[in-house]
Amino acid sequence: MAFNPKKKHASLQDVASYVGVSTSLASFVLNGKGHLHRVSEEMIDKINSAAKELNYQPNIFAKSLREGKSRVIGVVLSDISNPFFSSLARCLEDEAEMKGYSIFFSSSDENHSRAENQISRLLSRGVDGLVFVPCENSESTVRAVLSTGKPIVLLDRYFPEIHCNYVSLNNKEVSRSAVLELLNNGFSHPGIIAYDTSLQHMRDRIAGYESAMKDSGKESEISVISIKESSLRSSMPEVLERFIESGVDSVLFATNNITTVALMCIKERGICVPDKLGVIGFDGGQAFELFNVPISYIEQPIALMAKKVIEIIMDEINHGSRMIHQIEMQGDIIVSQSSRRII
Repeated sequence: MAFNPKKKHASLQDVASYVGVSTSLASFVLNGKGHLHRVSEEMIDKINSAAKELNYQPNIFAKSLREGKSRVIGVVLSDISNPFFSSLARCLEDEAEMKGYSIFFSSSDENHSRAENQISRLLSRGVDGLVFVPCENSESTVRAVLSTGKPIVLLDRYFPEIHCNYVSLNNKEVSRSAVLELLNNGFSHPGIIAYDTSLQHMRDRIAGYESAMKDSGKESEISVISIKESSLRSSMPEVLERFIESGVDSVLFATNNITTVALMCIKERGICVPDKLGVIGFDGGQAFELFNVPISYIEQPIALMAKKVIEIIMDEINHGSRMIHQIEMQGDIIVSQSSRRII
């Protein structure tokens, strides 16, 4: 039987007929089991080439039924509108697709009750695993998922007291390096503006700042202001004014949103960067590019973080691995004009 080129996608039977083999043999090869059934390398190459030429697309639904898997991963982010998390979402989707998986996305909006409800819905839909960016007070939700045996990986944040997979940034180390960057480039009194939260990633960013100040003999000049995310825009003008009046000459902004709002405020108030105030932000973005001075920032390895998360969760889904992976990935400081004082 000849393949009909008018069909958008070839079927398994089309591929088998095109090569002149049985559908079962073609199935073994296209499911990566050719070697297990002692199919020759020549035939494996021939079948794979035919599948590519004919635009063969596997029937994912049928495969899911055979395997007893949904081939779907549930992902709960804190806020998908945040540029950092939207970039992560895209990378997670790309990595999952390469593994033959789809993703259901949802957002917690930093609300633990909403996060619990979203995870409950995803579990009821039969997802094979979960990726979760935890919010405050969501420890019980993480423990509940762990008790079910369902694979879960925490992303960006974690709870030190919970023995669980996570992938995050090396927040303490990279924040420390950012502050030393300011101190080594003409600034004498850096401060940090962070969120008022108990989450570990923010505590680590503050701890990294404090470590750099102490190691530089500036413990008495430590200046930390923590603000609620809900009042970020309204409180930023007062916070910046308080910092400048206290002698702070440079600032590490501890998140992308904090940086973006602060840059808007700095521009509105005519604060000159870097001679009046040095700046290092987080994650970069369009707002940074539109500022009148190139902004230094801490860059997170978003693509690598997503890749590692999917690798961990697929290992658990496919092999039942219960090895706990707790990974802190290396961040980089993209140095530009805003963190170099003009003397």
